[in-house]
Amino acid sequence: MQAHPSENSFNQAILDTALLSLERSGINPTVIRLGKEKLRANTALRKPSALILIYPTWWGGYPASLMQWINEMHQSQSGLFQDVRTILSITTHGSSKFINLLQGEWGRSYTKNRIAKICDNSVELKWTSLYKIDRCTHEELKNYLTKVKSDVMEFIVT
Repeated sequence: MQAHPSENSFNQAILDTALLSLERSGINPTVIRLGKEKLRANTALRKPSALILIYPTWWGGYPASLMQWINEMHQSQSGLFQDVRTILSITTHGSSKFINLLQGEWGRSYTKNRIAKICDNSVELKWTSLYKIDRCTHEELKNYLTKVKSDVMEFIVT
């Protein structure tokens, strides 16, 4: 699941990195891109065993398209997430970790307290964040993509 309206964003590079890691491991993921296109709530989806949420943190939380999709899917396909045993959240922030902590780490909190509650009882959560993205060097962005690859391989593939 990726929620960003631009295919030329760093979020797209994150998605590409995650997909390549999954595909090299023999996993054929279902990719849902939110942003410009609208996925209908009545779209039939297979029940996933894992979720990877890739999104920018905007105004301290999920993009509206991601929130809307989660709410619509839960209402129209209430058992959709019941087999999910792993959720990997990969996000970027314009602000610092300190500011995100002051804001209550809304995305992490919502994933833990809302999404995980409609998943398998033994669901595991992993959070990967890049802070101050607009001030990162090319090398820091490259290092973050390496971390994304590592987290996908460690948390989803194994």
